[in-house]
Amino acid sequence: MRTINKISTVLALSTALCSTAYADNAFVAIGPRLSTQGIGLEARTPIADGFFGRINGNYFQYTKNYNDGEIDLKGKLTLLSVPIMLDWHPFEGSGFRLSAGVAYNGNKLKATGTAAKGATLQGVFYTASEIGSVTAELKIGSTIAGVASIGYDGSFTNNSPLSFNCEAGVMYAGKPKLTVTSTGLATDIAKDRIKADASKGLKKIEKYLKFFPIVSVGIKYAF
Repeated sequence: MRTINKISTVLALSTALCSTAYADNAFVAIGPRLSTQGIGLEARTPIADGFFGRINGNYFQYTKNYNDGEIDLKGKLTLLSVPIMLDWHPFEGSGFRLSAGVAYNGNKLKATGTAAKGATLQGVFYTASEIGSVTAELKIGSTIAGVASIGYDGSFTNNSPLSFNCEAGVMYAGKPKLTVTSTGLATDIAKDRIKADASKGLKKIEKYLKFFPIVSVGIKYAF
């Protein structure tokens, strides 16, 4: 029994000493995050009482069909962002945070499609040769976007090197610019109709890129 008590005492003292060493020496917390912005890596460091600086990088690509118009489009959405944030913890010792910052925003969409059997655009039928191959590019409104969020981050507040974090917010990048080109033999009026048809399929994603929703979870290790 005495041996067990001694071991328990040693373990308790060791844990206390490790926690003290962590609190005194840790200066950065780094870890992976999974979010609507993609798969990323995040780092955070304290800069003043209740304030922390944070940076993360996110990347992901996926393809999707856009069939709202007469011309079927298949697009590749690229998500690329690097937010730099200031976290404020209004309650001492709490992981709850309010955050604001700016981000490099490289989100974009490129879609291509054809109308093998032709298509009726605004009441007029156009053959496949008149339409040709259609390419639509949706580029972000600004490469520098504003970001605001609320969340929880236990790094530097929970007396442990390992911590959990989550976030919900929005990134505003302005109105994206849509460019549509076609290789067919159609007239300028027909090309305008092709652009209008392509924009139908991309209207939802256009709103998504303008006000980009942020939802994330992650873990960090401080050292």
